[in-house]
Amino acid sequence: MLVLVTGGTGYLGSHAVAALAGAGHRIRVLARSAEKVPAALGPLGVDGVETAIGDVTEPAAVERALAGCDAVVHAASVFSLDARQAGEMSAVNVRGTEVVLGTAERLGLDPIVHVSSELALLPPATREVLTPDSPVKRPPWPYCRSKADSELVARRFQAQGAPVVSVLPAGLWGPHDPHLGEGVTLAANVLRHRYVTMPGIIGTLGDLTGRRIRFVTLPAGFLAAFGRTADLAQRRLRTRLPWSGESIWIVNCDARCDDSKTRDELQVEPRPLRETFADTVHWLAEAGQLTPRQAGHLAV
Repeated sequence: MLVLVTGGTGYLGSHAVAALAGAGHRIRVLARSAEKVPAALGPLGVDGVETAIGDVTEPAAVERALAGCDAVVHAASVFSLDARQAGEMSAVNVRGTEVVLGTAERLGLDPIVHVSSELALLPPATREVLTPDSPVKRPPWPYCRSKADSELVARRFQAQGAPVVSVLPAGLWGPHDPHLGEGVTLAANVLRHRYVTMPGIIGTLGDLTGRRIRFVTLPAGFLAAFGRTADLAQRRLRTRLPWSGESIWIVNCDARCDDSKTRDELQVEPRPLRETFADTVHWLAEAGQLTPRQAGHLAV
């Protein structure tokens, strides 16, 4: 099977390419730059994939990339909790999904896999456990709203009978992230003493690295106000702050998810969280993103 992967130079996309190649499929990657493909896939031991140059927001480029393909994994997305990227997130995450899914459906591809996000379902109702069938909300935050709107695009195609499958991961952690995304950035910030909440993650990372990481647990209302203040400060700064109103809002949602449908239908069993955290920190140290002292027992 020839599979097009959009976002194949990103974290999830590159690992999807590696998994598909390992399963014996032929891969074509849609990328804005050919140079990014070997840089992202080389560390995963993948080479020899086809490359189509273009952007998911360009209908002609998408159609050329999909020509002759049997299936598509649409993983292209701007993943950022930086409100300054709101326009780009809307264009790529929403318009790009419309273009890719619509073109794939018209060309008869099956399956059409859309990488969505659990964030599209936030905030949960009181005592609600989120499932793939939970309703889509439209929260007032740029990234979450863009993922909600793109999930609504996918559900519209599903309602029309298109073979669209939407997957909604709650979080992505692990090594070999080409762009140092939010997951590994959070891990690094915890170990640099730059995060103020999430005691479970902080405790686990401290235990694995053999370090005592001091932290404070603060009321949700205080954190929300802190996040709004950080957003105001961020507008005047070029560097990226480790906190934002959106990231703190996500934490305050305290969402619970039921992934039994994925486990049962796809026979997927997630790796132990401690193992994933250990691999992440070890890779961050190896990549020079953490000092030996910050990585503790997991230093290179």
